Amino acid sequence: MSQWSLFRDFVNAAEIGSIITRQDALHHVYKHRSEWVGYTRQTTMDGYRLILDRLGILGKHIRGQYTVNHHVKEDVSLETLKRLAYPKRGWQEWFIPKTERNKGIIKS
Repeated sequence: MSQWSLFRDFVNAAEIGSIITRQDALHHVYKHRSEWVGYTRQTTMDGYRLILDRLGILGKHIRGQYTVNHHVKEDVSLETLKRLAYPKRGWQEWFIPKTERNKGIIKS
């Protein structure tokens, strides 16, 4: 499993409305990674968290803690999420509500 899939599974395992911490996410990935994944960088994990935060899937609670607002579909790739979180079409994209941007990626 990739680092992204481990992180996504951690978020999806938490109940909607529950609070997860950065340390718990890192611990989960370190614990479940296979040998071929290699070294897990904390900055990579922070990047995943930031993408989910920008899309409204995670919400900021307090420093280092995040509220799970939605779950991510398993068939959505990290590249798709990156394109949605960081659109290249200009600043007008930032004014599209989060609920419109993430229609195809949230589990029902």
